[in-house]
Amino acid sequence: MKALFSFFTVALLFVSNAAWAGDFAVAVGFRSNSADADVSGYTITSKTGYGLGAIGFFDVGNQLQVRSGFLYNQRNYTLTQTGVPDKDLNMSYVDIPVTAMYKFADYAGAFAGPVFGLLASKECKASGGCSSVENPSSMVVGFQMGASFKFAPQMGGEIYYEIIPTKFWKNLAENARTVGANFLITFE
Repeated sequence: MKALFSFFTVALLFVSNAAWAGDFAVAVGFRSNSADADVSGYTITSKTGYGLGAIGFFDVGNQLQVRSGFLYNQRNYTLTQTGVPDKDLNMSYVDIPVTAMYKFADYAGAFAGPVFGLLASKECKASGGCSSVENPSSMVVGFQMGASFKFAPQMGGEIYYEIIPTKFWKNLAENARTVGANFLITFE
């Protein structure tokens, strides 16, 4: 319930500020998630996750923008150990990027900055159960850098790299890394 309230509060704030945005985009994307195991003898294999949300580009200067919004992103991992059933760690976060973007052309720019993630859902699946699994972090702070571009007047894309340099699932996983891409439908 707390996550839904947070999501709708952020959505309301973002929509009210969307009128100030130079560009506003609906984003749909996918991401490859990887991380380090925090348990000796275990490894984490990467899995693909999906995302959906809205991004606004707010003009600050001649070639400088603030890129912000909200994205519902999946962070999925598989925890493996020889002789033990695999554990699928599936989390969804409402991510709020607050990145600075330098536009080197009207249709392209590079961005970097923090991303704040609020836990929306969590799930651990294993054939033997997940009774010993601690909860994931309810909020994570990561760093994201990437490029945004338009290939048509109202269509574009983004590619990005993101890192969360802390433990995000207690006693199981840390140092999350993501490579992702978003398809953007933009409105001016």
